[in-house]
Amino acid sequence: MPDIAVKNKVLYETFIYLDPKAIGTDISATEEKIKELLEKHGGEIKKAGKFTKVEFAYPVKKNHIGYAASFYFETSPESLDEIRAELKTSEINILRFMINRTLEIRQPKKHKTNIEVPEIPDFDKKKERKKEVESYASKPEPQKTDDKEGDSKHKTTLEDIDRRLDEIMGSF
Repeated sequence: MPDIAVKNKVLYETFIYLDPKAIGTDISATEEKIKELLEKHGGEIKKAGKFTKVEFAYPVKKNHIGYAASFYFETSPESLDEIRAELKTSEINILRFMINRTLEIRQPKKHKTNIEVPEIPDFDKKKERKKEVESYASKPEPQKTDDKEGDSKHKTTLEDIDRRLDEIMGSF
């Protein structure tokens, strides 16, 4: 029996982000090119994702929008360097990619549909300020009285101030 080295295959997941300008309208052809590239280096496709348009959290090579997909494939660890080099130099305009070793193929999470979303109050500062101004404008102004006697009781004269200063200074 001849000695043949059996290469163990490992499951990998790759995330690929594509330039939206370079794709054009034929996204399925780009998906096929990536599958061929992975299979060319001994990869066996387990699950191929569809490219969907996404908005990035920050610019990636001056792009705010791109196409993203994930692919699950099995290959030998030795062929990863070849796959990475091919992805970097391929004619497909890849903005960014990442290859991770994984134990299982993850299914997308399904969102619960019976969740009640509470109503969020509107915290618009301009509206709040407008309400404050309107409430202030709607308050009645205090009534002014022409009562001279009431005003003279609370007014301090210059003579009262001088007398009080003399009292304070005299105690020193």
